[in-house]
Amino acid sequence: MITKNTLFNVTTFILVSLFLTACGKQEESTNAGLQNNGAEETATLIRLATVPSSAISVGQARKTAHPGQKIAVSGQIGGTRSPIAEEYASFVITDSVILFCNEIGDEGCETPWDACCEDADKLAEHRASVLFLNDNGQPLNLNMKQQPGLSELDYVTVTGIVAPGSTPDNLIIHANGLYTEPTKL
Repeated sequence: MITKNTLFNVTTFILVSLFLTACGKQEESTNAGLQNNGAEETATLIRLATVPSSAISVGQARKTAHPGQKIAVSGQIGGTRSPIAEEYASFVITDSVILFCNEIGDEGCETPWDACCEDADKLAEHRASVLFLNDNGQPLNLNMKQQPGLSELDYVTVTGIVAPGSTPDNLIIHANGLYTEPTKL
């Protein structure tokens, strides 16, 4: 059984891995069906039909959320070179105030979702990590890059609970609900 400390360490590892990447080439994602990486587990990932009326922005959540709080947060997948994890059901979302490379006219950028053209401090202040847990409180063993309708730059809303150990500087959402809206390019 994974303890809170182990879960925090796994979450920290995922965050560090995601946030330390920079601009660069990344393989295209596919939208194949559910990929469970071979593990037998009970999944808790609910696809939402609509955006919850209580949804707030990533920036607002970073300012007001506290560990243990139920929350709904809307944002755009991105803010790092590899915002969607392949080993765990996790991704990074950013606030709408962040401009991605394709939004500022850099059409040649191979990874516009990393927002490498944006101010680094502003980017750090407007992103959050989302981690989906199984019924035992462990990270879901899903390849999120293979989830239908989930891609870099997509607008999403997640529902869940602010993770233990989250701070305004490091917001982690233990999510169970997901609403996806196709990319608006």
